[in-house]
Amino acid sequence: MSTVEGKKQEKRRALLDAAYELFLERGTSKTSVEDITSRAKVGKGTFYLYFADKGSVTQALLARVSYQLLDNACAAAEQHAAELTSFPDQMIFVIDHIIEALRADTLMLRFLERSFVWPGLDQIEASGEAEPLMRKVLQIVMCSPEMAGRTEREIYQRITALGSMCISVCYTSVLEGKPDNIDNMKPILYDIIRRAELYHGDIAIAALDQECDRVIAAKAADEMLTLQGVRASFVLYRKDDGIYISARSLGEINVQVLVETLGGGGNSTTAGGQCSGMTVAEAKTTLLRAIDKYFEE
Repeated sequence: MSTVEGKKQEKRRALLDAAYELFLERGTSKTSVEDITSRAKVGKGTFYLYFADKGSVTQALLARVSYQLLDNACAAAEQHAAELTSFPDQMIFVIDHIIEALRADTLMLRFLERSFVWPGLDQIEASGEAEPLMRKVLQIVMCSPEMAGRTEREIYQRITALGSMCISVCYTSVLEGKPDNIDNMKPILYDIIRRAELYHGDIAIAALDQECDRVIAAKAADEMLTLQGVRASFVLYRKDDGIYISARSLGEINVQVLVETLGGGGNSTTAGGQCSGMTVAEAKTTLLRAIDKYFEE
């Protein structure tokens, strides 16, 4: 790197460091561009050589914080590679490492909120090639039997959908204890990761073996619907004395019709309901039969 380029990178880094310190101290909304340049000891004109506005600084910092969290988690996962042989185990290890880092640094968590940035999406979308850190993530999970035959893009989407769900829940769970504290939420989140599966190739289903909050189930259904090729998603879970279901669709599959077989309702793209007198496994079997019949007709 040339001396000129090195100085440019140093100034950009100084601006980012100053902005991050101020965002943690005062909050993003109470920090101005003038505050940032003053802390970084550079002129205001220098700021605009590197960033269009305060929003672009915020996005750069969200990416930097996310990158470091993910990089640290991947490094830890590599040290335990021999123990982490399945995709769920690998995914849970990485996510748990990130959650614990955020629990230990709530100022970072407040800044990040629910805006975790997964590196490489734009690059994969454009060329099919992964950014170096995402390449490391993919290498961790591609050896698992569950990912056999899947493309890197499919695996990437699975990681980001499930990971985003967990980190989003982490924000309210750690800071507000909603819907419960993070220690009680982890088993539910990780159960979703372990049990998420595809039926008929384009329907995502997670039948949980434990009680789950309605909001978490809905969030899980929303995130699973973002997986490549998935046209509908269902989350079945226990709560109190009944079995509940949360369903989502892109519109091609009418989830209302399917959920009605379990006593639920809603509309073609968003549905839910509850039933009694059966286990989660029995409710799942009923749903799978309804799906089979739906496609036969």
